[in-house]
Amino acid sequence: MNRVQKVASPILIFLNVMLVFLLVFESKVDLPLIFAPLGRVHPLFLHFPIGVFFVAAFLHLGAKFFKETKLDELLKFLFLVSAFTAVLTALFGFFLGQESGYAAEQLKWHKWLGILTSLVLWGAYFSLEKSWKYSKPLTVSAAIIILITGHLGGEITHGVNYVLAPLQIETKKPFDPNGPIFAEAINPILEAKCLSCHNDKKMKGELNMASLSKIMKGGEDGPLWLAGDALNSHIIKSAKLPLDDKKHMPPKGKPQLTALEVSILERWINQGAKPDLSLAELSEGDSLHQMVMKQYGGQKEEKTYEFSAVSESTLADVKTPFCTVEALALNSPALKANFYVTERYDPATLSNLKKVSEQLVELNLAKMPVSDEDLSLIAGFENLEKLVLNSSDITGKNLDVLVKLKNLVSLSLSGCALEKGSLEKLAKFPALEQLFVWNTGLDVAEVDAFEKSNKKVVVSKGFVPTDDDMLKINPPNLLSKSAILKEGEKAQLKHGLPNVTIRYVTDAAQLDSVSGTIYKDEIPLEGFTKVKALATKNGWYASDMREFTFYRSSFKADSAWLLSPTNKQYPGVGSSTVIDQKQGDKANFKDFAWLGYKGSDAEILLKINSKDKLKGLTVSYMKGVSSYIMPPQEVQVWAGDNRNDLKLIATKSPEALKKEEPVTYEGLNFTLDKSYKYIKIVGKPINKLPKWHGGAGEKAWLFIDEIYLY
Repeated sequence: MNRVQKVASPILIFLNVMLVFLLVFESKVDLPLIFAPLGRVHPLFLHFPIGVFFVAAFLHLGAKFFKETKLDELLKFLFLVSAFTAVLTALFGFFLGQESGYAAEQLKWHKWLGILTSLVLWGAYFSLEKSWKYSKPLTVSAAIIILITGHLGGEITHGVNYVLAPLQIETKKPFDPNGPIFAEAINPILEAKCLSCHNDKKMKGELNMASLSKIMKGGEDGPLWLAGDALNSHIIKSAKLPLDDKKHMPPKGKPQLTALEVSILERWINQGAKPDLSLAELSEGDSLHQMVMKQYGGQKEEKTYEFSAVSESTLADVKTPFCTVEALALNSPALKANFYVTERYDPATLSNLKKVSEQLVELNLAKMPVSDEDLSLIAGFENLEKLVLNSSDITGKNLDVLVKLKNLVSLSLSGCALEKGSLEKLAKFPALEQLFVWNTGLDVAEVDAFEKSNKKVVVSKGFVPTDDDMLKINPPNLLSKSAILKEGEKAQLKHGLPNVTIRYVTDAAQLDSVSGTIYKDEIPLEGFTKVKALATKNGWYASDMREFTFYRSSFKADSAWLLSPTNKQYPGVGSSTVIDQKQGDKANFKDFAWLGYKGSDAEILLKINSKDKLKGLTVSYMKGVSSYIMPPQEVQVWAGDNRNDLKLIATKSPEALKKEEPVTYEGLNFTLDKSYKYIKIVGKPINKLPKWHGGAGEKAWLFIDEIYLY
């Protein structure tokens, strides 16, 4: 025991001194990436020193009730263990605190109290070892500090007033159907499913949802929603990602949004996300009105089904990374299937769902290249109740084959280019109650006629402006499958509404509703190009401008070598990082698609296939000013047919930044006069951040993800 104490005591002193030093000079600390996993051990590790300490405190403060034989040695050992593990816990907590998403003020107090806990425990152990009279007061002090620190930690992790919340009687405000939909229906959903991670004291992704005004400020991914455009709203896209996707929200393990809650959010956003809109302003047949009343006004119990559930092996067999198949509700045999990522759609996956045709009651094929010919296959899913075909290739010419679906209650065709007369084929659908036909190009008169003759069907046709209404049209969207264009691929844009004119510029010129080039079939470009575009339509205000970034990648280098090492925190996946055609995540600079350099040049050598006739190359990098990630000071291109005898053929320097700017993808294009066997890129990071920057005088980072050849 004495030997353990002699070894542990100086280590304990060293760790506490290091802990205080790290916190005092925290702003200058740049931790290697290896410490990040240690930080995430903090919530797991912290329970051990607390448990050991309270056992030791109980024995120490109640020592007179125990026999003294060897009690002193046991107490010294327990206090030593609690002090040693406490300082490690505080260190791990410091590492974890370097990640974003926590309220700075609350985290600061938690850190300092964590250090104070470690120091007081060390003092209690030292006093006990020296038989000083201070050991019991220090023990009581440590208990109080641990309780306060733990309370703060609970609030950081689980939300404000986490400990006492179960003891408080919550007066739940009754649902008011005449109140604003945001206050009565939308905000309760956000409070229940989102607020614990996005509040005044904990702002994951820099998003605060404590009030509407704070929500409207958005987070690091931009606005939470785009009024009138649920499809491209961050909250909806995140909620519809597969549960195992790291960007799915709420994250796995947290209470999830129900299908009905997602639908309420979608419909409210599509109706303009108006904070003051009330149910009283909507007809009882409006789908948003019906969904809100179902959620808050009381409805019948969950539907039961007579068919049996499929086996786990069958369920696993029909799933793919781009098609989720899961139970409609807990313990329900009914299934729902959702397809994701348009370019990864495989007709064989849809056909494979025939293995669960009896149990499949919901099918979502939105934005998939499903054609009219596929409807015969879909009609074989005999118990289908909800079918979503939004923005697919359906024209409606043979919608009548779906009449076989005797239980089909809801059909979504929004965004499909439906031909005239399509709706007539739906009149004989026996169970149809909901039909969604926004932006289908159908004549308003045809939709109204169907609605009049089929009164049991609630038709949602979106907002139909009158001659007196003037609305802002949505911006254009990207039609190209990727921002990285391979040989033969086009830079293409699209818009969901008919008769829309898209205007664009590819330079720094001003863009408005009468200037710029009118988009036709594609945007001609070579190399890295930024495209600014907006949409116009008669009777509408012009859309906001949207910026798109394109890279041309006609060839791929045979090999790559990193002639200079990256910073240890950002090694990417080695030399293949710059030729794997994988764009880095600009919202996550720790993504392994990035190579990070600081204080030293990036030197990268490429070997080119002799058959490739290169016209140029692009060095792709990131601009993230707030994270000290800046454009390079200079980029050099060396080339030749002998790797040991390369000549400098080009040098470029991006325009120096003069103020804070958003995080963006950037690129430098270099024109080549001929093909070379070897090309070397030298990127020079900025040595001193400019005076206007918050880190003025410090070294900047240079982040490179790809070198594209064209």
